[in-house]
Amino acid sequence: MSVALASVDSPSAWPRHLPNDLVAVLCAAAGALVLAFPIAAFALSTFLLLNLPVGTARSTRLMLGVTAALAFSMMMGARPLDPDASNDIVVYYDVYQELAAGRLEYLGAFGGGFEVALPLLCGLYALLLPPLSVNGLMFCLALTSSLLMLAWVEKAFYADRGWRDPALMGVCILMLNLYFSTQLTRQFMSLIVLLFAFSAHGRSRRWLFVALATTFHLTALPFYGIYILARRGPAGWIAIVVLAFVFRVTFWQFVSAFDLVPPAIAEKLIYYVDNTQEFTDSDLASLRMIGLLGAVSLVALVSNRFRIDRAIAPWLAVPWLTALVHFALLPIPLASLRTTLIVHSVVPGLVAYQMLWRRAGMPIIVVLNVLFAYKVASFAAASDSGNLLPAAAMLRGFVL
Repeated sequence: MSVALASVDSPSAWPRHLPNDLVAVLCAAAGALVLAFPIAAFALSTFLLLNLPVGTARSTRLMLGVTAALAFSMMMGARPLDPDASNDIVVYYDVYQELAAGRLEYLGAFGGGFEVALPLLCGLYALLLPPLSVNGLMFCLALTSSLLMLAWVEKAFYADRGWRDPALMGVCILMLNLYFSTQLTRQFMSLIVLLFAFSAHGRSRRWLFVALATTFHLTALPFYGIYILARRGPAGWIAIVVLAFVFRVTFWQFVSAFDLVPPAIAEKLIYYVDNTQEFTDSDLASLRMIGLLGAVSLVALVSNRFRIDRAIAPWLAVPWLTALVHFALLPIPLASLRTTLIVHSVVPGLVAYQMLWRRAGMPIIVVLNVLFAYKVASFAAASDSGNLLPAAAMLRGFVL
């Protein structure tokens, strides 16, 4: 699910002011905290990005963005793995170890040999870094994903459109769900690369990014088709919802033809052959973020006195259309989660920001800081997550 990137100007100056000397001290503190307590570094750097004034220096914005991405990735890398639970990262770690041992045939391990990007990335880690533990690989995948997201936001908004508000970068990093960079890794990275296609100038460049995204996960092609439909406005949105219901009705007939489809597609159906429950806990958990975005859209409507600005109308529709698609696909395990992944885990921060940016002043400041409090509190409260470990303990667990 996606909408066309709005062609809009940077928002007007909002009442966010901090003394320059204090900003410098706090930025230095955020960088230092990465080496002590990553969760504190993540909280401080994202808080500063959300609350620094429009026009903050690019160097400050990038330093805080990279600090947040590094701290966030360390937290995701420190996640303990339950040996009794299913973890996709174990499969990726096996591929990493095989490539580290020089077995290049594992470059074709996924998607019938078409999805070579992630194995190549694992091979690059093996070539450039010390031997990694499974937690070290999770850290590398999370850091690669978060830096790709940061690079896209910097290029698509700040460089190409002259955006000047650091809050956009802050909320995009804050709301990124890096857990899926260590679980649904290929699709997660594929969707981030696909963002570059959405904002690319020129057909050849756009299709180059689509091709690259496809080498991470073949579903990049249908997701790009969904993006093209979404750009057509209400007619395209209705078509997306109709397609979701058609997919729901025909999916199990498609699975029954498992032996007849090409290997690259059959590989993606293996899970469904033996799993016919209506939904998973992950499908339901992803609804929390969709519901939160729905609440933000209501705040945006109220703050605009229920007058819908044409520039933000597509963004206001995103959570509600996503919810329709999500519920339509609940009878298919993990389909809701995967189909709406781009909204609830890749760009929720961007969606929230775009719904509110037209309203200068307090509404956007309050909402962004409420999202900040929600996200940091959820990290701190997560039991046995590794989020509260000191940096030294995390780093020791990343190498063999």
